[in-house]
Amino acid sequence: HSLDSFFSAISAVYKEMGKELPRDDSFQATKKGLKRAFVPIDEVRRAFPISLAQAQRVLASLDPRSPEDAVFGFWLSFSLVWALRPDCWKQGRLKWCDIECKPDRSFAVRLFAYKGSTHHGPAVRQLPPMDPSSKVDPSFWLASLMLSLPSELMAPQKAVFIRPARAKGHPSYVLADPTWFTAKLRSI
Repeated sequence: HSLDSFFSAISAVYKEMGKELPRDDSFQATKKGLKRAFVPIDEVRRAFPISLAQAQRVLASLDPRSPEDAVFGFWLSFSLVWALRPDCWKQGRLKWCDIECKPDRSFAVRLFAYKGSTHHGPAVRQLPPMDPSSKVDPSFWLASLMLSLPSELMAPQKAVFIRPARAKGHPSYVLADPTWFTAKLRSI
C-alpha cells in the first residue's frame, strides 16, 4: 500500500541525514490511525503487461513520421523487447549520447537502472538492424524518431524521450514522462 511506501520514503530521508526514524508508541499510533483512515481508499490495483499482439496493433496504428508517434513507438517497442518500465525513462534519463549507431544500422543503447536499493551501473542493450518483417522493431522506431526530430534536439546531452508540447507558452518540445506514455497507450 502507498502508506507503507510513504513511511519507507520518510525513513530513507532520515537515514540519508544520519538519523533513524523514531518508531515509538506515538509513531505507531499515528501510523495505525492513518491506515485506518486511508486503507479503504488505498487499494492496490494490479497492473497488467501488454501482450505482443496488443503491442503490434498499437504500433501498427502509429505514424512513424509524427514526432509524437515516433517517440511513443520507440518507447513502447524498446520497453517491450527489454521488459522495461516507463520509469526507466523518466526525467530524461536516456540521452542521445547513450545511443551508438553502428555501421550495420544496429544500435547500442546504454541504460541506467532505476529500480533496486543500490545503483547497479549502466547496462548496454544491442538493438539488431531493422527487420522490415518485424511488427515490433525498436530500431525502426528509433530511426523514425531520429528522422522526425530537429537536429538541435539530438545533441549528446539532450533527452531522447521528448514530445511536442501542446500547451501555449511552453517550449516546442517537453520531456515525455511516464504519465504521458500511459495516457497515450490507454487512448489508443
